[in-house]
Amino acid sequence: LLHGVLEGGDLAALDLAAHVGRGQQYLHRRNAPALHAGQQALADQLVGYIDSPTIRIISACALLFLATLMLAAGPLRENRTLDRLLFGRGNARIPEAKTPFDWLTRDDTAVSTYMEDPNCGFVYPTAFYHELIRGARLAWSTGTFRGTPPELPVYLLGGDEDPMGNYGQALRDAADRYRKAGLQDVTVRLYPGGRHEMFNELNREDVFRETALWMEEKIVNW
Repeated sequence: LLHGVLEGGDLAALDLAAHVGRGQQYLHRRNAPALHAGQQALADQLVGYIDSPTIRIISACALLFLATLMLAAGPLRENRTLDRLLFGRGNARIPEAKTPFDWLTRDDTAVSTYMEDPNCGFVYPTAFYHELIRGARLAWSTGTFRGTPPELPVYLLGGDEDPMGNYGQALRDAADRYRKAGLQDVTVRLYPGGRHEMFNELNREDVFRETALWMEEKIVNW
């Protein structure tokens, strides 16, 4: 699935959104070391942190509304309203943005490649947001955190200028919840100046190297 996301651009994210919560729960049940990035932060930005009855009620109402909208207009119809709400302020902290997608990475070549790819940058259909919220409810549920084995190593990486991750706050909040749930080995790596796509950032070689070192230490000998 992760390989598909890397190769298939945004199209694969439709599938990832449907599985983000179930996938997290599966890894936790299998006691497998977990690395979080990318679409998890996107889910966080859309519905916030599912940590209170009020937010759960709001997200449930959103699911009902989107289900009704899919019945009325079709699940694959582009939803430009939600696109503006979720991505419209992505460049808010980039004073001299050259494109609507500068929030993805500081690498202009990577942004150009993204914009030229027909599988990237399109407006998501309503079904995507329905599945994204559904996955986020699972991923951020109290049961998911409490059900995580306390000895499970978790590595949270991102950029501190990623608007989809609330500029690093989403990762810090996730780490706090894991620790409160009893996890003993939670690492947060925030890269200064890094935006949404850390594996396509100017310092991606550092990201690859540090991630590989963590995986070698935590996973190879697991």
